[in-house]
Amino acid sequence: MVIHDYLYADATGLPVDAYEEDDIETLTDDVFRHVWRAYPTLPSPVYAAT
Repeated sequence: MVIHDYLYADATGLPVDAYEEDDIETLTDDVFRHVWRAYPTLPSPVYAAT
């Protein structure tokens, strides 16, 4: 719900006229999946310096 609220907020969110509610739901799911995969632990093994 936090991701959805962030994407839908006037101050931080996506442009209202560019996205429908279904689009925001899809983007919310995409962001959640990315965070879930990229940050299973901290620091993120995906973004660790090599």
